[in-house]
Amino acid sequence: MVTAIGIVNVVGLLATRPFIVKANQFLGIKASHALPVFFIGLVGLVGLPSLQGSWKTEFDKMVARTKEFMSEPLRVGQLILGIIGLIAIVFILARTGNDPGVGVSGFELKFRSLLDRFLPVRPRTKEFLIGHPAFVLALALWYRGRRKWAIPLYVIGVIGQVSLLNTFCHTHTPLRLSLIRDVTGLVIGTLIGLMAFWIIEIVANRAKKIALQKAI
Repeated sequence: MVTAIGIVNVVGLLATRPFIVKANQFLGIKASHALPVFFIGLVGLVGLPSLQGSWKTEFDKMVARTKEFMSEPLRVGQLILGIIGLIAIVFILARTGNDPGVGVSGFELKFRSLLDRFLPVRPRTKEFLIGHPAFVLALALWYRGRRKWAIPLYVIGVIGQVSLLNTFCHTHTPLRLSLIRDVTGLVIGTLIGLMAFWIIEIVANRAKKIALQKAI
Protein backbone atom coordinates (compact mmCIF):
# COMPACT_ATOMS: atom_id res chain seq x y z
CA MET A 1 0.00 0.00 0.00
CA VAL A 2 2.89 2.36 0.72
CA THR A 3 4.37 1.58 -2.70
CA ALA A 4 0.96 2.19 -4.32
CA ILE A 5 0.76 5.64 -2.69
CA GLY A 6 4.22 6.41 -4.05
CA ILE A 7 3.14 5.27 -7.52
CA VAL A 8 0.15 7.62 -7.47
CA ASN A 9 2.41 10.53 -6.51
CA VAL A 10 4.97 9.68 -9.19
CA VAL A 11 2.34 9.38 -11.91
CA GLY A 12 0.78 12.68 -10.86
CA LEU A 13 4.06 14.59 -10.65
CA LEU A 14 5.56 13.28 -13.90
CA ALA A 15 2.39 13.43 -16.02
CA THR A 16 3.48 16.50 -17.96
CA ARG A 17 4.19 16.90 -21.66
CA PRO A 18 8.03 17.30 -21.37
CA PHE A 19 8.34 14.00 -19.50
CA ILE A 20 5.85 12.13 -21.66
CA VAL A 21 7.64 13.08 -24.91
CA LYS A 22 11.02 12.43 -23.18
CA ALA A 23 12.19 16.04 -23.52
CA ASN A 24 12.91 15.75 -19.77
CA GLN A 25 13.91 12.60 -17.91
CA PHE A 26 13.51 11.61 -14.28
CA LEU A 27 17.05 11.64 -12.85
CA GLY A 28 16.38 9.98 -9.49
CA ILE A 29 16.29 6.35 -10.71
CA LYS A 30 19.39 5.13 -8.89
CA ALA A 31 18.58 7.11 -5.74
CA SER A 32 15.04 5.69 -5.68
CA HIS A 33 16.57 2.19 -5.72
CA ALA A 34 19.42 2.75 -3.25
CA LEU A 35 17.90 4.97 -0.53
CA PRO A 36 14.91 2.74 0.41
CA VAL A 37 17.17 -0.33 0.68
CA PHE A 38 19.59 1.63 2.89
CA PHE A 39 16.75 3.03 5.03
CA ILE A 40 15.04 -0.35 5.57
CA GLY A 41 18.41 -1.93 6.36
CA LEU A 42 19.01 0.79 8.94
CA VAL A 43 15.56 0.20 10.45
CA GLY A 44 16.30 -3.52 10.65
CA LEU A 45 19.52 -2.70 12.50
CA VAL A 46 18.41 -0.07 15.04
CA GLY A 47 14.63 -0.55 15.02
CA LEU A 48 11.94 2.12 15.04
CA PRO A 49 11.25 4.38 18.02
CA SER A 50 8.10 3.69 20.01
CA LEU A 51 5.51 6.44 20.31
CA GLN A 52 4.89 5.63 23.98
CA GLY A 53 8.28 6.59 25.44
CA SER A 54 10.22 9.85 25.34
CA TRP A 55 12.49 10.65 22.42
CA LYS A 56 15.60 10.42 24.61
CA THR A 57 14.60 7.01 25.95
CA GLU A 58 13.88 5.66 22.48
CA PHE A 59 17.09 7.13 21.10
CA ASP A 60 19.07 5.45 23.88
CA LYS A 61 17.38 2.13 23.03
CA MET A 62 18.31 2.51 19.36
CA VAL A 63 21.92 3.30 20.29
CA ALA A 64 21.98 0.26 22.61
CA ARG A 65 20.66 -2.01 19.84
CA THR A 66 23.29 -0.65 17.47
CA LYS A 67 26.09 -1.28 19.98
CA GLU A 68 24.75 -4.78 20.63
CA PHE A 69 24.77 -5.51 16.90
CA MET A 70 28.26 -4.10 16.42
CA SER A 71 29.61 -6.19 19.31
CA GLU A 72 28.30 -9.46 17.84
CA PRO A 73 31.09 -11.84 16.72
CA LEU A 74 31.38 -12.05 12.95
CA ARG A 75 31.30 -15.51 11.39
CA VAL A 76 32.79 -16.47 8.05
CA GLY A 77 29.40 -17.48 6.64
CA GLN A 78 27.84 -14.16 7.61
CA LEU A 79 30.77 -12.28 6.10
CA ILE A 80 30.48 -14.17 2.81
CA LEU A 81 26.72 -13.64 2.63
CA GLY A 82 27.16 -9.95 3.42
CA ILE A 83 29.73 -9.51 0.64
CA ILE A 84 27.51 -11.38 -1.83
CA GLY A 85 24.52 -9.23 -0.87
CA LEU A 86 26.55 -6.02 -1.25
CA ILE A 87 27.84 -7.09 -4.67
CA ALA A 88 24.28 -7.97 -5.76
CA ILE A 89 22.95 -4.56 -4.69
CA VAL A 90 25.79 -2.74 -6.47
CA PHE A 91 25.15 -4.82 -9.60
CA ILE A 92 21.42 -4.06 -9.51
CA LEU A 93 22.10 -0.34 -9.09
CA ALA A 94 24.53 -0.46 -12.01
CA ARG A 95 21.82 -2.01 -14.16
CA THR A 96 19.26 0.72 -13.39
CA GLY A 97 18.83 4.11 -14.96
CA ASN A 98 18.64 5.45 -18.47
CA ASP A 99 22.32 4.67 -19.14
CA PRO A 100 23.15 1.46 -17.24
CA GLY A 101 26.83 0.78 -16.69
CA VAL A 102 26.46 -3.01 -17.06
CA GLY A 103 25.27 -4.68 -20.25
CA VAL A 104 22.83 -7.56 -20.68
CA SER A 105 24.23 -11.05 -21.25
CA GLY A 106 23.19 -13.27 -24.13
CA PHE A 107 21.53 -15.74 -21.79
CA GLU A 108 19.43 -12.98 -20.25
CA LEU A 109 18.39 -11.74 -23.68
CA LYS A 110 17.17 -15.24 -24.56
CA PHE A 111 15.37 -15.47 -21.21
CA ARG A 112 13.68 -12.11 -21.83
CA SER A 113 12.63 -13.23 -25.30
CA LEU A 114 11.06 -16.34 -23.79
CA LEU A 115 9.12 -14.27 -21.26
CA ASP A 116 7.94 -11.90 -24.00
CA ARG A 117 6.59 -14.89 -25.91
CA PHE A 118 4.54 -16.44 -23.10
CA LEU A 119 3.53 -13.43 -20.95
CA PRO A 120 1.34 -10.45 -21.88
CA VAL A 121 4.03 -8.03 -20.60
CA ARG A 122 7.49 -9.11 -19.46
CA PRO A 123 8.06 -8.34 -15.76
CA ARG A 124 11.44 -7.24 -14.46
CA THR A 125 13.76 -10.07 -13.48
CA LYS A 126 14.86 -8.41 -10.22
CA GLU A 127 11.21 -8.21 -9.19
CA PHE A 128 9.83 -11.72 -9.77
CA LEU A 129 13.12 -13.60 -9.17
CA ILE A 130 14.64 -11.57 -6.30
CA GLY A 131 12.52 -8.86 -4.67
CA HIS A 132 9.01 -10.34 -4.49
CA PRO A 133 10.06 -13.91 -3.54
CA ALA A 134 12.31 -12.52 -0.79
CA PHE A 135 9.49 -10.34 0.56
CA VAL A 136 6.97 -13.22 0.59
CA LEU A 137 9.54 -15.52 2.18
CA ALA A 138 10.27 -12.87 4.83
CA LEU A 139 6.56 -12.59 5.68
CA ALA A 140 6.27 -16.37 6.01
CA LEU A 141 9.40 -16.72 8.16
CA TRP A 142 8.31 -13.80 10.36
CA TYR A 143 4.98 -15.52 10.90
CA ARG A 144 6.84 -18.72 11.86
CA GLY A 145 8.89 -16.79 14.42
CA ARG A 146 12.20 -16.91 12.52
CA ARG A 147 12.72 -13.18 12.64
CA LYS A 148 16.51 -13.20 12.42
CA TRP A 149 16.20 -14.70 8.94
CA ALA A 150 13.20 -12.57 7.98
CA ILE A 151 14.80 -9.14 8.50
CA PRO A 152 17.57 -9.54 5.84
CA LEU A 153 14.96 -10.90 3.43
CA TYR A 154 12.78 -7.84 4.05
CA VAL A 155 15.72 -5.65 3.04
CA ILE A 156 16.16 -7.66 -0.18
CA GLY A 157 12.39 -7.52 -0.73
CA VAL A 158 12.54 -3.72 -0.86
CA ILE A 159 14.29 -4.11 -4.23
CA GLY A 160 11.03 -5.42 -5.66
CA GLN A 161 9.00 -2.58 -4.17
CA VAL A 162 11.24 0.20 -5.49
CA SER A 163 11.26 -1.52 -8.88
CA LEU A 164 7.45 -1.45 -8.89
CA LEU A 165 7.54 2.30 -8.35
CA ASN A 166 10.33 2.75 -10.89
CA THR A 167 8.15 1.14 -13.58
CA PHE A 168 5.81 4.14 -13.41
CA CYS A 169 8.70 6.61 -13.66
CA HIS A 170 8.81 5.78 -17.40
CA THR A 171 6.06 8.21 -18.34
CA HIS A 172 6.29 7.42 -22.07
CA THR A 173 5.01 3.89 -21.32
CA PRO A 174 1.18 3.55 -21.17
CA LEU A 175 -0.12 3.16 -17.62
CA ARG A 176 -2.06 0.02 -18.59
CA LEU A 177 1.12 -1.75 -19.68
CA SER A 178 2.97 -0.68 -16.53
CA LEU A 179 0.12 -1.97 -14.37
CA ILE A 180 0.00 -5.33 -16.18
CA ARG A 181 3.77 -5.62 -15.91
CA ASP A 182 3.74 -5.01 -12.14
CA VAL A 183 0.81 -7.35 -11.46
CA THR A 184 2.41 -10.11 -13.54
CA GLY A 185 5.66 -9.78 -11.62
CA LEU A 186 3.83 -9.79 -8.29
CA VAL A 187 1.92 -12.96 -9.10
CA ILE A 188 4.95 -14.88 -10.38
CA GLY A 189 7.18 -13.61 -7.55
CA THR A 190 4.60 -14.57 -4.93
CA LEU A 191 4.36 -18.10 -6.32
CA ILE A 192 8.15 -18.44 -6.32
CA GLY A 193 8.34 -17.15 -2.74
CA LEU A 194 5.67 -19.59 -1.54
CA MET A 195 7.42 -22.47 -3.29
CA ALA A 196 10.72 -21.49 -1.66
CA PHE A 197 9.05 -21.39 1.76
CA TRP A 198 7.49 -24.82 1.16
CA ILE A 199 10.90 -26.27 0.29
CA ILE A 200 12.49 -24.66 3.35
CA GLU A 201 9.77 -26.09 5.60
CA ILE A 202 10.30 -29.59 4.20
CA VAL A 203 14.06 -29.39 4.69
CA ALA A 204 13.70 -27.93 8.20
CA ASN A 205 11.20 -30.61 9.29
CA ARG A 206 13.43 -33.41 7.98
CA ALA A 207 16.43 -31.89 9.75
CA LYS A 208 14.45 -31.81 13.01
CA LYS A 209 13.44 -35.47 12.61
CA ILE A 210 17.05 -36.50 11.96
CA ALA A 211 18.23 -34.51 15.01
CA LEU A 212 15.56 -36.15 17.21
CA GLN A 213 16.48 -39.63 15.96
CA LYS A 214 20.15 -39.00 16.74
CA ALA A 215 19.26 -37.67 20.21
CA ILE A 216 17.21 -40.79 20.97
